[in-house]
Amino acid sequence: MKKNLSIILVIMMLMTMIGAVIGCGPDKAEADEIFTGVLVDAQGNTIVVRGDTETMLFETTDTTVYELNDQAELCVGDIVEASYHKGEDAFIADTVRLVQHKESALVFGGEVTELEKTYLTVQSQSLTAVFLYDEATKIVGDLSKGDTVTVTYEGNISENPKAVSIVVVKEKQEIEQKSIHGTVSEVGATSVVISIDSAHAARFHINSDTTYSGDDTKMQIGDEVTLIYTGSVGSDPVAVSVKIKRQQQKKYYVLDGIIEKVSNKNIVVRASKKAYTFDLGKDTKIQNPDFLKPGHRTTITYTGELGKNPVAMSIFCSKDIAKDSAIKKDEAKKDEAKKDEPKKEDSAKPADSDKKDETKPDESAEPSGDTSGGDEAAPAGEDTTPAEEDTAPADEDTAPADEETAPDDSKPDDESDAKDGEAGPAPAPVVIKAKGEVAAWTDDSCNLKVEGGTIIKLDITEAAISGGYVPQEGDQVIFTYDKDNMKLIDIQLEYRPVEVTE
Repeated sequence: MKKNLSIILVIMMLMTMIGAVIGCGPDKAEADEIFTGVLVDAQGNTIVVRGDTETMLFETTDTTVYELNDQAELCVGDIVEASYHKGEDAFIADTVRLVQHKESALVFGGEVTELEKTYLTVQSQSLTAVFLYDEATKIVGDLSKGDTVTVTYEGNISENPKAVSIVVVKEKQEIEQKSIHGTVSEVGATSVVISIDSAHAARFHINSDTTYSGDDTKMQIGDEVTLIYTGSVGSDPVAVSVKIKRQQQKKYYVLDGIIEKVSNKNIVVRASKKAYTFDLGKDTKIQNPDFLKPGHRTTITYTGELGKNPVAMSIFCSKDIAKDSAIKKDEAKKDEAKKDEPKKEDSAKPADSDKKDETKPDESAEPSGDTSGGDEAAPAGEDTTPAEEDTAPADEDTAPADEETAPDDSKPDDESDAKDGEAGPAPAPVVIKAKGEVAAWTDDSCNLKVEGGTIIKLDITEAAISGGYVPQEGDQVIFTYDKDNMKLIDIQLEYRPVEVTE
């Protein structure tokens, strides 16, 4: 019985020991890892330790324990042992123990701004230093321009010291580059505005590092460009490169006239006694199409040469008030002419009646047949003689009247001059097409800023505004105006500088 109890006790002890061993397993698995090496950098809450085969960066926290023996602090070059665990984004140092202290080395840290075969330039927050290096220099990491490094060196920092070791602490982050295609709408000394479409535009910074290719090395308004940039549109993007495609500059001309004929392919306009035919294209813009009819006034902006199939770019149509007034004048003249015609008929009628009166005595004389009738007729003839004499003074009286009315002889000349004036073409207004910026816009007038900063004020009561466009201050526009009367004829949005979000 005693032997059985002893066996049972031994078995229980063995099971207890096995359970203890098994219970210790997880604790050992969860124990911190240890890394030993040379401390090559310590900045803020990070330390960099270089081991035999790799270099590790550790983050330190308020709970990190430092075992420094008799030293006041860790120094670059010390051999340390870091006990750490893996955090979410970094290795966290739980304990940093000083294994061996070395005298403080000459160390410089910063960003590599220049890298050549025999030297490199490192820039810190307050100083830039140039270090020489060769095959004997120990380089830890894939060294490249833009990396953050720690340089251990010998010599004077201001006299191109020799780099003993270069440790890459942080590699350069590759900056994502994006591209955009659009039209140049504004060019400044340090920035350029690209119109992406009719409603969106963005400003890009340009600097000495921006490169150019294509048709030119300088951008101009109207150029079509493909722009490579860094950053985000609407948040200070920087242009890295610009490829320029120079658009052929078209010359635009303006003609005022009266529409004679309209078809799907062309429009015939008469101006200065001559008719011109303009081709219509798919890009031709027509303002007030309800007035695109023969007899109405039009202002045509076109390219090409008159008489050689010019192309109408825009057609502004309006009711021909000038022609209506000319028609009214013609109708008034016709009315006056009609009034004059009855007067001529009335003057002709007495002549006819006189002839009839002269024939009446002949008819009455024929049936008398006797000499007495003839005798009686003789006095009548004698009576007519004085009558003729009586009318002579009347003729004499009319002579002064003719003399008094002589000055009226100039009236026909005046009328002929007026007719000549009416027949000639009215002087065409000076119409100008230009680009500018809306400085102010009210119900009846606007202020437009043109090249050079000059502001012109125009009447907009009869202006045509394209496609429901509502002008706003700052809009870049193309407009046509009558310089003589300072009236805006038409206006269209070229681009609006607005912020664009991706």
